Amino acid sequence: MTSIEHIRATPGMGDRDWPAPMTLADNLSDLETHTMEFADRESFTYSILEGDIVIGCVYIVPCHEGNDAAVRSWVRKSRSDMDLVVWQALSEWLARDWPFRSVSYATRI
Repeated sequence: MTSIEHIRATPGMGDRDWPAPMTLADNLSDLETHTMEFADRESFTYSILEGDIVIGCVYIVPCHEGNDAAVRSWVRKSRSDMDLVVWQALSEWLARDWPFRSVSYATRI
């Protein structure tokens, strides 16, 4: 939660009221929701790890704006140097391994 303003300033994240401070119970509930959505194949949320430390997150959700999916990602402020690296790697992974014809994912270049 030390990166709230940084995350909101990340391309594709600014139109959301998240992140916001959460209790541990609220955070657990949020993680359980993501887990159920993943298991039901409704949306996909991944942690971005550096070793065993979470430095960011990726969300792949259905899109209703003419694209097959909407993708958002963020990295914490202390690892902002990884934002372009993550965007490039995810863009390549989505194009290579996912069955989408088109994806909405805010550019970083």
